[in-house]
Amino acid sequence: MKRRGAATVEFAIVAPILFLFVFGVIEYGRALQVKQVLTNTAREGARHFANQGATVAEAEETVADYLAKCSIDAYQVEFRPHDPPTGTAVNCTVRVSFRDVAYVAPFFYDNDIQAEATMRRE
Repeated sequence: MKRRGAATVEFAIVAPILFLFVFGVIEYGRALQVKQVLTNTAREGARHFANQGATVAEAEETVADYLAKCSIDAYQVEFRPHDPPTGTAVNCTVRVSFRDVAYVAPFFYDNDIQAEATMRRE
């Protein structure tokens, strides 16, 4: 019995599943990377906004600079409350759509990745 071409047929059957798995691992790794970047960004934004006399515009500039270094362009940032007194908790929320940061297949996952940090204003 001749088995010429059996390996080719087997590879043709297994290859789509293998490639789907590899690309899924790549996308999952990217999602974790972006989540970590957003967590650090929210922490930096909240830290800057927690300083006495800091404005929302200055804190937004800090967030924009941090995300620009990480090549993330499309994001939303929100600071609450806008004019807090000393001793009040300030919150920074950073959100990005996974479609805007996906490497391989941006059409598979349509959720937002979000990070939040809260600090007390000094």
